[in-house]
Amino acid sequence: SGIKEILVPIWSAKDQNDIKWYKASKQADGSYVVHMNIANHKFNVGNYNTHIYMYGNNGSIKSIALNNLSLFASEITEALSGEIKNINQQKGTFDVYIYTFSRNTVKNVKVPIWHKTDQSDIKWYQAIWVNDYTYKVTFDVKNHNYASGIYHVHTYSTAPNGDKAFTIVSDINLNGNYASRKANYLGTSREKIINELNKHRHDRYYLGTPFSGLSSNNAALFMRPGLGMNCTGFVATVIRNSGGDLSKITRLANAFGGAANAYNWRDALTKTVRYYTFNNVNDLLRSKKAQKGDLIYFEPDYSYYAYDCHIGIYWGDYPGHNQIWHQMEVNKISHIYSGTPYSKVYLFSMGTE
Repeated sequence: SGIKEILVPIWSAKDQNDIKWYKASKQADGSYVVHMNIANHKFNVGNYNTHIYMYGNNGSIKSIALNNLSLFASEITEALSGEIKNINQQKGTFDVYIYTFSRNTVKNVKVPIWHKTDQSDIKWYQAIWVNDYTYKVTFDVKNHNYASGIYHVHTYSTAPNGDKAFTIVSDINLNGNYASRKANYLGTSREKIINELNKHRHDRYYLGTPFSGLSSNNAALFMRPGLGMNCTGFVATVIRNSGGDLSKITRLANAFGGAANAYNWRDALTKTVRYYTFNNVNDLLRSKKAQKGDLIYFEPDYSYYAYDCHIGIYWGDYPGHNQIWHQMEVNKISHIYSGTPYSKVYLFSMGTE
């Protein structure tokens, strides 16, 4: 029926805490080969146990235990291996742990990682020392233009005399939508906006701030958490505190109030970022396009004698969640609404340009 695969577990510790299952590679002559690396076994010396499991295409399993192999420290000249841990598919991050035979024989360890086939996005990460045998690198998709897909991970170590060792660690498939972490037109990102607000989710830095209506051309007067903000002053303060550049708004639209006037934000953002319009809040929620950290703007109903616009930050925990963080009579988190009649709703994406 043929061989489906051959797996070879190897270990030295009595409790098998250094066990590693190797998959055998078929050779041209029909034989199978496994290459054992002592770095995968915590550099343990002494007796090694080796078993072989052969799986047939028909579901059959055959196994055999090979004779123990004794490995002595004097026989080890160099060893290098690595593994990927702490994978966060949502953020596009992971750690690479590199295991070397001895810190005393290693000058440095570097880990090249790339996504593109031409390696044009390759980044050489300098590993940091963890302990005698272990080095570590932390990977982030932001260093590779937030691309999703297959990443290739290798590692190189250099000895004091210049000798180098090399091994292929692994490939890893990152399948998240990492564009939401990109800096947007304002120079910040949805992630940074969320982090800024989460820092103050349970204090009174923003929450509870009284409303202060726009009555001066000095925007700073309406961007004072704890003392007074209008709705746009709140948004502007959050964007500024998360690293954004408010001059990107006022260079394109600078009517009375500058960065504290929501009409300026509407006029600037409709020219520069991805946005959607909806007839009402229900339509916005049904679309499930809003993501936490996006901006929601209410266009006034100009037939109303005291018309006014409104702007806030979408704070839903999941698509369609009816929640906004905004400045009303006080700064608060509530269901999505405007204090005055509106004609349509804009959703500005804070993810990408």
